[in-house]
Amino acid sequence: MQFLFHKDAKNQEITLEGEAFSHIYHSRRTDKTKPLKLRNLKDDMLYTYHLISIGRKSATLSLQDSIFLPKKPLSFSHIIWAITDVKTIEKTLPFLNELGLGKLSLFYAALSQHNQNPNIQRCEKILIASSQQCGRSNVLEIEILSNLSEVLHLYPNIARLDFEGEAFESVSSLDSVLVIGPEGGFSKEERTLIQTAYTLPIPFILKSQTAIITALAMGINRNQ
Repeated sequence: MQFLFHKDAKNQEITLEGEAFSHIYHSRRTDKTKPLKLRNLKDDMLYTYHLISIGRKSATLSLQDSIFLPKKPLSFSHIIWAITDVKTIEKTLPFLNELGLGKLSLFYAALSQHNQNPNIQRCEKILIASSQQCGRSNVLEIEILSNLSEVLHLYPNIARLDFEGEAFESVSSLDSVLVIGPEGGFSKEERTLIQTAYTLPIPFILKSQTAIITALAMGINRNQ
């Protein structure tokens, strides 16, 4: 773990409790004299705290030092992903966060599993854990949209990743926002509504989560 997230990091004194307290002082058995590195994932600051007092269920920490230390993607990227199985989405989120995705918009496509309802709070918790592990000083932004109509209203300039179209190079090279379909792909109507299409240089049929990870990873050395 590169740092610990705490929403109040930057305050002179903070209280560590709940899962964070248990993880640091029970699971990891952190030396009580060892300074702790904390971030609030909003201001790119890395804060150093030392322990003042500790009880059975909480600890009080005092701010010792702070440094402006941004560690985040150099360029902003945005991908729109049709909702698939919630467990699949949750397992994929850390990969997207670690690869530097800036924003993820989830929406219900025609062939989405409409009984699947991603929980934003749970997703944010997964992303925070990911940033703690990889060292990213922020987390990707996530939103859930009702359908393709809402997507087009908010983001009229979009392109689909499909089995046909122009050769895809990288997310950052596009003038439009890339849309990844669900398992089963896009419907005929959706293909009509999203005229611009790109295809990956891979001759196989990819799972939805494989497609989004591959698309994001392509060109990453050039753009991160």
